[in-house]
Amino acid sequence: MSIPLQHAFRFSGAAPPPSRQNLVVEAGAGTGKTSAIVAEVLKLLLGNEELAPERVVLMTFTEKAAGEIADRIHAALAELELQFDQEQVVWPAGSATPLFAVPAAMRDEYRRACRRQMARIDSIRSQTIHSFCQNLLRAHPIEAGLDPQFKIIEGFERSLLYGQLYDAWFDHETRTSPTEQTLREWELLLAQVGYLFQIRDLVFSLLARRDLLAERDYEFGSLGEVEPDLVNALEVIRTSDVSGVSDRNALTVFRYVQEVEPPRPGSIDDWLAYFAPIAVPMREANLPRDPALKQALRTLRTENDKGSSIYERLLRHRSTLAIHALTRRFIDFLDAGKRTLGVVDFDDLLLRTWELLQQPAVLERVRQQFDHIFVDEFQDTDRTQARIIEKLGCDRSGAWVPGRITVVGDPKQSIYGFRRADPETYRSMTARLIEAGADERVILEHYRSDPPLLDAVNAIFTSVFADARSDGNVFRPPYRPLRAGRAGDAARAGEPRITFLHARHDEKSDRHLSEAESVAEWIEAHRDRRGEDLRRFAILFRRTTKLDEYLDTFDRYGIEYVLPPTKAFLERRAAVDAVAVLRAVGRPFDRGAFISAARTPYFALTDEEIVEGMLTEGASGGAPPAWLDFNQALERYREAAAHRTVSEMLDLLIESTDIEQVYEALLDGRRARRHLEHLRTIAFQYDQKIGGSIRQFVDEIERRREEPDETEPSLADDESNAVRIMTVHAAKGLEFPTVILPDLVFPARGGSDKQHLFVVEEPRSLVMTGRAQSLSAHYRFAPGGARLKSIAGERDEAE
Repeated sequence: MSIPLQHAFRFSGAAPPPSRQNLVVEAGAGTGKTSAIVAEVLKLLLGNEELAPERVVLMTFTEKAAGEIADRIHAALAELELQFDQEQVVWPAGSATPLFAVPAAMRDEYRRACRRQMARIDSIRSQTIHSFCQNLLRAHPIEAGLDPQFKIIEGFERSLLYGQLYDAWFDHETRTSPTEQTLREWELLLAQVGYLFQIRDLVFSLLARRDLLAERDYEFGSLGEVEPDLVNALEVIRTSDVSGVSDRNALTVFRYVQEVEPPRPGSIDDWLAYFAPIAVPMREANLPRDPALKQALRTLRTENDKGSSIYERLLRHRSTLAIHALTRRFIDFLDAGKRTLGVVDFDDLLLRTWELLQQPAVLERVRQQFDHIFVDEFQDTDRTQARIIEKLGCDRSGAWVPGRITVVGDPKQSIYGFRRADPETYRSMTARLIEAGADERVILEHYRSDPPLLDAVNAIFTSVFADARSDGNVFRPPYRPLRAGRAGDAARAGEPRITFLHARHDEKSDRHLSEAESVAEWIEAHRDRRGEDLRRFAILFRRTTKLDEYLDTFDRYGIEYVLPPTKAFLERRAAVDAVAVLRAVGRPFDRGAFISAARTPYFALTDEEIVEGMLTEGASGGAPPAWLDFNQALERYREAAAHRTVSEMLDLLIESTDIEQVYEALLDGRRARRHLEHLRTIAFQYDQKIGGSIRQFVDEIERRREEPDETEPSLADDESNAVRIMTVHAAKGLEFPTVILPDLVFPARGGSDKQHLFVVEEPRSLVMTGRAQSLSAHYRFAPGGARLKSIAGERDEAE
């Protein structure tokens, strides 16, 4: 049964609190998740004077959140300590609905406990789960098979090491220590994929799920599932009269089957070898009229339509097994290499901890160190993290220890799928806790927004989550309408809480520009009216692909802004230009890089000059002067690169070409110079940590472009009078007086029109742009059960 949190944390009269159970708290945005944790920690520390703070673990998602919750607990104890001479001792002080209250009959005991816990509260363990795992590994390095002084690598170092070890492993697999099996797998993959670099990309993409690859009991299916049908179909063909078959491809297949004995039984490689000669005619054959032969050919094609055959199906399956086996072997090679070097990455912190906890003696020692474990933002926990928490929360028999685990989260806020956050992990673990007797509490009082905005949010999301179906593949949590925990601001009672901005545009390509102008005009109007600075506005983008159009508009309107250096700038003009030149310097035989560099503002050659230069190279008449100057400049840069670092090469490139003066003349010149400075900072860090070549640096920049946006809040020039601009992911956990979310586009179900949503907190108001029509029509899910082919899309939609 779910009950409001405020009542759940109040003490009743002078009676001591009941024995504590494990606790699952679901709390939406703005409902006070941190306050819930603080209240429960106060209840533990003051209810048991002997409980040492270091026996309480607070796991959070970011270092910032870890520091914040520790500060909140310290401040709450200090606040309580000042109240013991008053009539009531509550926290928060002065609240009409306090979350923690000291029983009057036990005031002296709680006063003594408060003073004692204040003196040692700094020892409470408030940290990210990665930091927690690192501490465990450093405490048990021998058992974990690690160097006691192991180093954590990330970014440049990790990328470079992985690349070097992959090259060494590939050499080991194919040249120095090949086996017949490994060579066969490489041949299969090369035939299926096409290029070695694509196999490398596949291996590295699978590394992101090393937690799943480490499990040995995954079943990919077996040949036995299809072999009986194959044998029957081939037997029908071998015993049938095919003289009346007119289709050339079908006849080729039937004649081959009648002449060549199939393997009975055979391995998947045997069957691939058997079907290879007739793979093409099986795909292209028309079905014969004879019912028995028609069904037999359907079996060989696996589908009624042309274009597929049992050969492709078996080859895909065999290739899947091969890439799975290759990746597992590379992981073993990688782990051995990292152990030799004494390094780990962030994934290792989790995986090595999980392996460490499989040792009963170590597990028991670790369990004895902690009495209570709190996990904040539990919806962002991945599968391995949840398994570690569960391992520590259970006893030797595998049963949950009462009162040890408290998880706080909201599955509707799970947005870190690219970091393996899994709402289904949230569902399964919380369900097991509740089934084992944990208290379930839901916080419905929302304190961050005014009632009108909350009403609008409830109306929208009640429709969004109306079809809250759930199965083994898709978890769609129910939506529980929130209740306003505060009254509206009387001083702003006359202002609208829901505003529609109609960003008019005729052409589809003008939409972003029109929306940017609407936002800029709205900011200017509200800024001038209140005489406030720009720091109260935060613009959060769902995606950054159209960011430049908004920034150009803000430049025109004279609106200052701060744009944190996330990976988005790597797609912008200045970074792309500089990297293009570095690529041409580092890859002298890459003609594509050569041409890209020539077109940049560093050299500014026209397409005509580039074509003429390439066509006349080596000719008696000679190439155009501009082309010759370009070639000579690149040669000078290559000579300089032999004895300069990457950052020094960037400095040389900037100084020798006066590129900053070129960007100065552009409308977005200030932004381009800032992006160039960001790139120089990355290059300097690369030189400090790696010291690799220009070519390796360019490869690392390409890798960074493929990564998700940064997620840690980053506010450069925090004191400057400017609008803050970042992604929604990056802003998670931050609060601003006014928040603007542009470019939220949702296709209307069953129509071609689109609804554009701007959400603005003013503070806490909703602003929308687009047609003011019913929202509910845009959020209805199609009825009926999920099909396998749509599960992935539905899961993304649910998350």
